[in-house]
Amino acid sequence: MLFVDICLAVSAVLPALVTADTGRFWFIADIHYDPSYRQPHQPGTVCDSLGPPFDPPANPGPWGDHACDPPWDTISSSVNAMKAIDPNPDFILRGGDDVPHVNREALNYTSQTVANLIYNITHLLDQVFPGVPVYPALGNHDYWIKNQLPDTTNEVYR
Repeated sequence: MLFVDICLAVSAVLPALVTADTGRFWFIADIHYDPSYRQPHQPGTVCDSLGPPFDPPANPGPWGDHACDPPWDTISSSVNAMKAIDPNPDFILRGGDDVPHVNREALNYTSQTVANLIYNITHLLDQVFPGVPVYPALGNHDYWIKNQLPDTTNEVYR
Protein backbone atom coordinates (compact mmCIF):
# COMPACT_ATOMS: atom_id res chain seq x y z
CA MET A 1 0.00 0.00 0.00
CA LEU A 2 2.85 2.38 0.80
CA PHE A 3 4.24 1.91 -2.73
CA VAL A 4 0.85 2.86 -4.24
CA ASP A 5 0.68 5.97 -2.02
CA ILE A 6 4.16 7.02 -3.13
CA CYS A 7 3.26 6.50 -6.80
CA LEU A 8 0.09 8.58 -6.40
CA ALA A 9 2.07 11.36 -4.69
CA VAL A 10 4.70 11.38 -7.44
CA SER A 11 2.07 11.39 -10.20
CA ALA A 12 0.34 14.34 -8.52
CA VAL A 13 3.58 16.37 -8.29
CA LEU A 14 5.10 15.38 -11.64
CA PRO A 15 3.06 17.73 -13.86
CA ALA A 16 4.18 20.69 -11.74
CA LEU A 17 7.80 19.62 -12.05
CA VAL A 18 7.55 19.27 -15.81
CA THR A 19 6.09 22.76 -16.25
CA ALA A 20 8.25 24.45 -13.60
CA ASP A 21 10.89 26.93 -14.66
CA THR A 22 14.18 25.21 -15.26
CA GLY A 23 17.63 26.48 -15.99
CA ARG A 24 20.65 25.27 -17.85
CA PHE A 25 24.30 25.83 -17.11
CA TRP A 26 27.73 24.53 -17.95
CA PHE A 27 30.20 23.45 -15.27
CA ILE A 28 33.84 23.19 -16.27
CA ALA A 29 36.79 22.38 -14.03
CA ASP A 30 40.28 20.95 -14.06
CA ILE A 31 41.18 22.13 -17.55
CA HIS A 32 44.91 22.17 -16.69
CA TYR A 33 45.85 23.92 -19.95
CA ASP A 34 49.46 23.17 -20.95
CA PRO A 35 50.70 25.87 -23.36
CA SER A 36 53.95 23.95 -23.82
CA TYR A 37 52.36 21.01 -25.65
CA ARG A 38 54.30 20.53 -28.87
CA GLN A 39 53.23 18.61 -31.90
CA PRO A 40 55.33 17.93 -33.90
CA HIS A 41 57.88 17.49 -31.18
CA GLN A 42 61.48 16.68 -30.60
CA PRO A 43 61.99 13.30 -28.87
CA GLY A 44 61.60 13.77 -25.13
CA THR A 45 60.03 17.24 -25.42
CA VAL A 46 56.28 16.89 -25.76
CA CYS A 47 54.89 18.84 -22.82
CA ASP A 48 56.03 20.43 -19.59
CA SER A 49 53.20 18.76 -17.69
CA LEU A 50 54.77 15.36 -18.27
CA GLY A 51 56.78 14.66 -15.18
CA PRO A 52 58.69 11.78 -13.72
CA PRO A 53 58.29 8.86 -13.74
CA PHE A 54 56.53 9.01 -17.12
CA ASP A 55 58.27 8.45 -20.43
CA PRO A 56 57.44 10.92 -23.21
CA PRO A 57 54.71 9.65 -25.56
CA ALA A 58 56.08 8.10 -28.72
CA ASN A 59 53.44 9.52 -31.03
CA PRO A 60 51.47 12.39 -29.45
CA GLY A 61 48.53 13.60 -31.48
CA PRO A 62 47.32 17.09 -32.28
CA TRP A 63 44.63 16.91 -29.57
CA GLY A 64 47.05 15.91 -26.82
CA ASP A 65 48.18 12.75 -25.13
CA HIS A 66 46.98 11.01 -21.97
CA ALA A 67 50.38 11.63 -20.36
CA CYS A 68 50.13 15.42 -20.82
CA ASP A 69 47.71 18.14 -19.85
CA PRO A 70 45.67 19.31 -22.86
CA PRO A 71 46.88 21.75 -25.51
CA TRP A 72 44.95 24.86 -26.57
CA ASP A 73 43.30 23.19 -29.58
CA THR A 74 41.63 20.61 -27.32
CA ILE A 75 40.36 23.26 -24.92
CA SER A 76 39.09 25.53 -27.69
CA SER A 77 37.40 22.62 -29.44
CA SER A 78 35.73 21.55 -26.19
CA VAL A 79 34.37 25.02 -25.47
CA ASN A 80 33.06 25.30 -29.03
CA ALA A 81 31.42 21.88 -28.66
CA MET A 82 29.70 23.20 -25.52
CA LYS A 83 28.36 26.06 -27.64
CA ALA A 84 27.08 23.61 -30.27
CA ILE A 85 25.32 21.51 -27.63
CA ASP A 86 23.78 24.38 -25.66
CA PRO A 87 24.47 27.84 -27.11
CA ASN A 88 22.48 29.79 -24.52
CA PRO A 89 23.07 28.52 -20.99
CA ASP A 90 21.85 30.69 -18.13
CA PHE A 91 25.37 30.80 -16.71
CA ILE A 92 28.72 28.99 -16.61
CA LEU A 93 30.37 27.73 -13.42
CA ARG A 94 34.14 27.35 -13.41
CA GLY A 95 35.61 25.03 -10.82
CA GLY A 96 39.20 26.17 -11.21
CA ASP A 97 42.46 24.34 -11.83
CA ASP A 98 43.05 25.95 -15.22
CA VAL A 99 46.85 25.72 -15.10
CA PRO A 100 49.01 22.67 -15.89
CA HIS A 101 50.57 20.15 -13.55
CA VAL A 102 54.14 21.41 -13.89
CA ASN A 103 57.23 21.98 -11.81
CA ARG A 104 56.72 25.74 -11.69
CA GLU A 105 60.05 26.47 -10.06
CA ALA A 106 61.99 24.65 -12.77
CA LEU A 107 59.98 26.46 -15.49
CA ASN A 108 60.20 29.87 -13.79
CA TYR A 109 56.42 30.18 -13.48
CA THR A 110 55.27 33.27 -11.60
CA SER A 111 51.91 34.44 -10.34
CA GLN A 112 51.67 36.51 -13.55
CA THR A 113 52.20 33.36 -15.66
CA VAL A 114 49.36 31.68 -13.79
CA ALA A 115 47.11 34.75 -14.16
CA ASN A 116 47.81 34.81 -17.93
CA LEU A 117 46.83 31.14 -18.30
CA ILE A 118 43.57 31.76 -16.43
CA TYR A 119 42.94 34.87 -18.55
CA ASN A 120 43.31 32.87 -21.79
CA ILE A 121 40.48 30.54 -20.78
CA THR A 122 38.37 33.43 -19.45
CA HIS A 123 38.78 35.26 -22.76
CA LEU A 124 37.82 32.14 -24.75
CA LEU A 125 34.61 31.72 -22.73
CA ASP A 126 33.78 35.41 -23.21
CA GLN A 127 34.27 35.08 -26.98
CA VAL A 128 32.30 31.86 -27.40
CA PHE A 129 29.54 32.72 -24.91
CA PRO A 130 29.19 36.53 -25.11
CA GLY A 131 26.91 37.96 -22.45
CA VAL A 132 26.63 34.68 -20.50
CA PRO A 133 27.56 35.20 -16.84
CA VAL A 134 30.58 33.19 -15.72
CA TYR A 135 31.06 32.42 -12.03
CA PRO A 136 34.65 31.35 -11.37
CA ALA A 137 36.35 29.71 -8.43
CA LEU A 138 40.08 29.27 -7.96
CA GLY A 139 41.40 25.75 -7.72
CA ASN A 140 44.34 24.56 -5.68
CA HIS A 141 46.61 24.75 -8.76
CA ASP A 142 45.54 28.28 -9.73
CA TYR A 143 48.08 30.06 -7.62
CA TRP A 144 51.82 30.17 -7.35
CA ILE A 145 52.90 28.33 -5.21
CA LYS A 146 50.20 25.72 -5.85
CA ASN A 147 48.05 24.65 -2.94
CA GLN A 148 48.97 27.85 -1.08
CA LEU A 149 46.29 30.46 -1.76
CA PRO A 150 47.03 33.64 0.22
CA ASP A 151 44.63 34.68 2.97
CA THR A 152 45.09 38.39 2.26
CA THR A 153 44.48 40.69 -0.69
CA ASN A 154 46.58 39.50 -3.63
CA GLU A 155 46.91 40.15 -7.37
CA VAL A 156 45.65 36.67 -8.25
CA TYR A 157 42.22 37.56 -6.83
CA ARG A 158 41.68 40.46 -9.27
